[in-house]
Amino acid sequence: EFDPAWEKIQDIFVINLASEKARWFDTLFGLCKLQAPLNRVRRFDAIRDDGSKFTVDHKKPVDKWMMGTAGVSRSQIGCVEKFLQSTSDMQKNMDVKSAPSPLKEKYALFLEDDFTPDENVEDHLRDLHEYFRRPYDPKQIVLCATSKYWKLEPHDDLFNSSRQTCTTCCGYLLSTTAARALLPVWKEGLEQLYKTRDTNQYACDRYWVKLQPFLSFRRKFGYQRPSQSSIYGKFTC
Repeated sequence: EFDPAWEKIQDIFVINLASEKARWFDTLFGLCKLQAPLNRVRRFDAIRDDGSKFTVDHKKPVDKWMMGTAGVSRSQIGCVEKFLQSTSDMQKNMDVKSAPSPLKEKYALFLEDDFTPDENVEDHLRDLHEYFRRPYDPKQIVLCATSKYWKLEPHDDLFNSSRQTCTTCCGYLLSTTAARALLPVWKEGLEQLYKTRDTNQYACDRYWVKLQPFLSFRRKFGYQRPSQSSIYGKFTC
């Protein structure tokens, strides 16, 4: 059983290292609190980058932060690819006679395993229901959590408009249209990261700003809790 507000969300992807079982169960507990459909949760095995794809002829040595940034980007890309593959498979399997009109948008929620929902569950469920009720542009990325820094402006009673220089990727919502737009941007950013080693510009939570403005729920669903990252090898918050 789950709250009807989740009805239009086809998949919930959670990026998690296989060795981090406690973080996986913490995330599932948070989704239970949000009354989400657990049968739609898809665990994506987080990718550890070994640094082998970084260009050799570079003065700056490859460090754990660069490899961690590349691993996070590859994991996010992999999740979006999985979502688009699942929607493509659904379309192929549909009976053409029973679906003469184009398919409606499909949606997926993407979470990192340090996403932590707050206590305002009923508010968030109402906001999620209202998002799907209103005619928002499906091309826009929807942030369920975001940084408090940089440019956030009121959009309407439900959302802020985000033009932030950097914002967390720990919780966001995509339609198929938004996913198709985001995937090549992130792939380009990863390629440039390998070439330049510039994490400040090409990390996934920075490079996707090319697609701004984003919609950011005014009542954020949760936050990225401070924790020891096994991918970055350091404490992150």
